[in-house]
Amino acid sequence: MSALRANVIDNEARTRQAAISYPGVVAREVPKTKARSRTVSSSVTLVMSLAFISCSSFTVSSIAGFVSLESARASGRQAIQRARTAGRAETAMREDVFRLRSDSALESWALDHGFVTVQLASNSENHAPGVQSR
Repeated sequence: MSALRANVIDNEARTRQAAISYPGVVAREVPKTKARSRTVSSSVTLVMSLAFISCSSFTVSSIAGFVSLESARASGRQAIQRARTAGRAETAMREDVFRLRSDSALESWALDHGFVTVQLASNSENHAPGVQSR
């Protein structure tokens, strides 16, 4: 056991000695660093890939959502404009119907188309029931 112990001590002594190749320059032993294992490296790569894909899909879906929102807003504005136009047209038609339903409008239309009013028909002497006079 002591021979094994002496061998370990000799190895430590050799590594501690500085090797000099040129005067004034001391070569030192480079400390060993642990190399990253491939699993850690691949895990980091996978996590970064997942983060990139997540951020990309979030960005694309957000932009698509904003585009569809603006499209719906524009459609809403067009619908409001069409409703206003239809309301104006309805108001104009309602006024026309009201004007056509008045007694004077109906009487003038009847006279233009050869109809006789009840008062004029009862006053005429040549009145036959069911026959229009022109």
